[in-house]
Amino acid sequence: MVVSQLLLQVVIVVAFGALCFGCGYLTAFIVTRNQWRDEMIKRGVARYNWQTGKWEWGNRQVGPTRSPCRAEAPRITEYREATGFVRSKIKYATACA
Repeated sequence: MVVSQLLLQVVIVVAFGALCFGCGYLTAFIVTRNQWRDEMIKRGVARYNWQTGKWEWGNRQVGPTRSPCRAEAPRITEYREATGFVRSKIKYATACA
């Protein structure tokens, strides 16, 4: 009778320890995964797509980018040739700040 009670106590303590270890391991896994995901979001590797409701991984496929320079209106210069024809010269300029 004493041996069976001792065995029961040992089984209960081991089962409780295994439960606590499992919960701690699961919590640590979730926290580490969330921190890792946040780091990937900061680096621009991961993003959440609100249309599909899924996480997307990898570098974002970016379409054609615009120049950081803003385009000014074209400058049109007209001049008259010796033959009497009027020619136009169009010059496109950009202003980079």
